[in-house]
Amino acid sequence: MEKGERLKVKGQKETSNRLYFIFYLLSFTFCLFFYDPSFAWESRETVRVAIYKGTVASVGGDGAAITGVIGNDKVSILSNADIEAKAGRGGIVVNGTLYSSLKIESKEPGIKVNGKSYRGKIEIVKDNSSLLLINELKLEDYLVGLINQEISSKWPMEAVKAQAVVARTYALYQKKSRKYPMYDLESTVTSQVYSGIDSEDELARQAVKETEGEAAYYNGEMIQALYHSSCGGKTEAALEVWGKEIPYLKSIKDPHCTEAPNYFWQHKIDMNGLRDRLRRFNSGIGNIESVSILKRSSSGRVTRISIRHSKGSFVLEGKDFREALGFENIRSTDFTLKIKEDFVYFAGSGGGHGVGMCQWGAKGMAEEGKSYKDILKWYYPGVTIKRMNGS
Repeated sequence: MEKGERLKVKGQKETSNRLYFIFYLLSFTFCLFFYDPSFAWESRETVRVAIYKGTVASVGGDGAAITGVIGNDKVSILSNADIEAKAGRGGIVVNGTLYSSLKIESKEPGIKVNGKSYRGKIEIVKDNSSLLLINELKLEDYLVGLINQEISSKWPMEAVKAQAVVARTYALYQKKSRKYPMYDLESTVTSQVYSGIDSEDELARQAVKETEGEAAYYNGEMIQALYHSSCGGKTEAALEVWGKEIPYLKSIKDPHCTEAPNYFWQHKIDMNGLRDRLRRFNSGIGNIESVSILKRSSSGRVTRISIRHSKGSFVLEGKDFREALGFENIRSTDFTLKIKEDFVYFAGSGGGHGVGMCQWGAKGMAEEGKSYKDILKWYYPGVTIKRMNGS
């Protein structure tokens, strides 16, 4: 090969190497400035949330397409309009026609259900004598719609991120356990409080996005991520509430939630009102003569309570007693009581069942500079936080 040819080949190689180097440099620069790990993984998980149970529902909205099922046939009902669905004998009645089920979809986010807006799609089915409305949507959108119902997105971001991870883990655990045959979660305190688009804001979306796909695991298994409003100074062990020992749901002392509005609370009820409330558990109850606490858990919460009345006596578990009187009245089972004249006076601390993450405690920890992972590992000892794809 002549010298000129060798120089020509050498020049071509150098040009090729320069082009390769430039391409590599541009690719690296793009990844450095535009690649964000929190946006690199997109969850395809969806959840089905029961958002309404009742006999009549108004659904629709701009861009909504509504179809009904009659026998094996799908029938288009309306587009871009509202309908009123009623529970009828054997199905769902719309404008005098009986359907076995309805589905509402929209290209635009914001299907209206009784005045509230929801993402995803809505399914209406008959559940005994009532309508059951189910919102199926992306898991991450669901989380954005619940944060401001469970806490405030204006709390320190690390506390909001902790709530996002806990709520995601809780939802996925419930979906896997299939507690309900037609849906994964309810939209009330029975599961997690969720209210659709109207509760969304950018701070909630930021917390969900920055933890996208992350869940809490123990020994490789997704945890049962229980949480509550305020522990009142000490969380409760799952064993004490549900009779099952769970290694990451132990009782721990917690000094972080003292600013919670329900850290201390009081309630009073007259004897007749108490009797009426307790009829849910004993329909033959007479006039109440005494109420006494029989047993407390290691964290000080009431686990058994005795009620003596004019027709006999019976014993209730602390959590059942609280449910009978109303969660909004008896904020937790960490209480004392006394009877004076015709009233029972309660004085308690904390809000909720006390198991798992204390939401107000998470806020306190975030204000101290703790990260969301620090918070989660404090309330669920031994867990790891990772994305659902294992990274």
